[in-house]
This record gives sequence, C-alpha cells and structure tokens, in this order.
Amino acid sequence: MKLLDFWLSEMQPAIEVFLVEKAKIQSIVAPVTAGIKYGSMLAKATKWTVPNDDSIVKSLIIHIKIDTVKRKLRDSGTNKLILEDLYRFGTSEGQSL
Repeated sequence: MKLLDFWLSEMQPAIEVFLVEKAKIQSIVAPVTAGIKYGSMLAKATKWTVPNDDSIVKSLIIHIKIDTVKRKLRDSGTNKLILEDLYRFGTSEGQSL
C-alpha cells in the first residue's frame, strides 16, 4: 500500500500543473469554438448561391474603369475576343464604351 500512496502523492503536483494548463488552453479555445459555432449557424441560415460566369465577368468589368481597360487592351493588341466580351458585357448595362 505504501507504493500506491507514494505514486498518488507524486501524481498530485502533476495533476495540478495539468489543471492550470487546461485552464489556459480553454481560455484560448473557447472563443474559437464559439466563432466556429456561430459561423456555422450563419452559413446554414443564409441561402448561398453562386452566380454564373457571365454575371461575375459583367460585375468585374462594370466595377473596374471600362475606359482604362479598353485603352490597355487596344494598346497591347490583345485578342479581339477579349474586346468583344468587354463590349458585350459592358454595353448590356447601358454603358457606352
């Protein structure tokens, strides 16, 4: 029985160190866990749709300065298909190039 008592008495300080480290880790992990939980709830609650390629290209072209793009494409002698796409997507919103 003395050997068991010795082992238990030697384990007690190690257990106390583990409990201190556990508290430190929990203080770091708890906010991350909450963020994952609420982020997951938000992702599930929101109806996510991915726009088609034409919508993405159209939005990008409208977002950037059309004149600058047109000038750079013209100056670089870029493929005519790119210019056609620029005109097609840019003019569908009533913008003149």
